[in-house]
Parts: sequence; C-alpha cells; structure tokens
Amino acid sequence: MDSILIISSSLKVSSSLEELLKLNSYSEIVLAKNAGEAKRILLDRDFDLCIINTPLTDEFGGNLAINIANRGTAQVMLLVKSELEDEISDKVEDFGIFVIAKPVNRQLFGVL
Repeated sequence: MDSILIISSSLKVSSSLEELLKLNSYSEIVLAKNAGEAKRILLDRDFDLCIINTPLTDEFGGNLAINIANRGTAQVMLLVKSELEDEISDKVEDFGIFVIAKPVNRQLFGVL
C-alpha cells in the first residue's frame, strides 16, 4: 500500500491519523477536509486506501465511501461513532468497505 487519502472535517483527527501512518512508513498521505474536496482530488489520481472520518461537513460520508469503493481502485475505511457501527455496516459492507467504530485503537493503524 503506497498512497492514502484521509478525508476528515476534523483537523485533529486527520493530523493524528497522518502521524500514526507516517510512523508506520507510509509517506504518501493526502488530506481532504470534506467530500467535495476528496472528489476533486480523486478526479486526478487514485489511492490505495481512503480513510473517511464521519461525519463530514458536507455529507455524512457513507455515500462517498460507496462511490470510492465502486471505482475499484482503493480500499475504503469508514470511521463512525460506535453507536452507528452496526447500522452503517449493514449499508456499506456489501461494497467491501471496512467500518471501524470510534474511538479508534491506535494499534489498528500499526497493522495496515
């Protein structure tokens, strides 16, 4: 896995994820603040992994995750509040999207 797109409206979360991933030798990391920005970035290039921290400011993030997964070029990870995990999983798991409950265990990103 070489390239990662982190989509998060929270600068704190995106910075933390970026730091964790860099500690694990991932150097090509791009940040997007919302779905619109992510869609523009994805017009120009593909990524190996897209991590979406929900909710985003311009949409929840589930539809964006499905759209990215349907492209067939990236694995998609959706970070959701723990109380929404089952509901969101039911909607997106058939698209191959990984749903992770927040708060996220930092060790999870050590195995990517």
